[in-house]
Amino acid sequence: MDSSIRVTLDDMGACVIDLNNSESVTQVTHDRVTRARINFIEYNLSEGSKLMAQHVLDSKGLLGNPSSFHHTGIRYLRLHCKKALVKILQPWLHDQRMSPDYRLEGLFDRLGVRTNYGAEGTRWKRDTYEPDQDSERLADLREGDIVLSGFLNCNVADSESAEQRVLVVPGSWKDYKLGDPAEVPEDFVEDYDMRRWELSVPPGSMLVMRHGLAYRELKTTRSRTCPDGPDYRLYLSYRLTLDTECLYEQQMEWMEKQAVPRIASGALPQMYGNKPRWADMHEWTVQMLRKECYEVRANGLAAPDKVMKSLAEYGLGMFPEYTQEDKDVMTPTRINAT
Repeated sequence: MDSSIRVTLDDMGACVIDLNNSESVTQVTHDRVTRARINFIEYNLSEGSKLMAQHVLDSKGLLGNPSSFHHTGIRYLRLHCKKALVKILQPWLHDQRMSPDYRLEGLFDRLGVRTNYGAEGTRWKRDTYEPDQDSERLADLREGDIVLSGFLNCNVADSESAEQRVLVVPGSWKDYKLGDPAEVPEDFVEDYDMRRWELSVPPGSMLVMRHGLAYRELKTTRSRTCPDGPDYRLYLSYRLTLDTECLYEQQMEWMEKQAVPRIASGALPQMYGNKPRWADMHEWTVQMLRKECYEVRANGLAAPDKVMKSLAEYGLGMFPEYTQEDKDVMTPTRINAT
């Protein structure tokens, strides 16, 4: 594996890993995601549905339904990405003179299905961990833990606007302290604007960033009418740790019940934002979801739970149980396996 990637991860705080982005491989990756979204258990969709491009009612296009975390196609992509990351981290740990006992744990994150409607490039922000979110005490990161985040580009190679672009501020992860806000304070903006660096993530490649790195995702130009569909990305998060236990004690339960999990930030993914348009929500809900997955409110308008129940609770069927290999992706496993 190219040593320059490891240097970039350490100095810049971000790197792009090629997961063999040949046309055939990227087509398989894209197909897995598109088949997954058609086959989500909660959804009542056909491939030609006009609502296929809009999976949540906000411009970010981040899915929050349980199937989007537990579909077997999504699990396969997580496995593929963790294996690729381990190949980078094995020599990187040696370069950094870190303990050979470090383990890599996959943390749940969201699937993004985006078009250009209403979606502007974000302001400078950081991926953060909020241990006291929702007044619920979450697990503390262990001393020496390193959190990595990023995404896999799931677009088709050679399609319209297939590359995904991100601005990063090299070295800015060193400015971050646990507990700092996700949005970068105004005092840093002018400096970061001058130091920014653009990274391009081709289809079939994975962006990996150090926790706390300042970045901006640039707006996709893909439209609802793009023949290759929306812009697809699978967000990914990992914890490098000496711990043998999962960061979240509920991790195994989420896999068993196929529930909506907490993601790396500590948040519970939601189906819609704080200010939904209820009439639009009603139309979307009754056409998009099976009737067991929503309620009709007193005003006669339908809406799903803001945080959806598990597939086990809905009783509509579940995906195959997690294999041991699937579980190993989401639990701390030795990087330098003996």
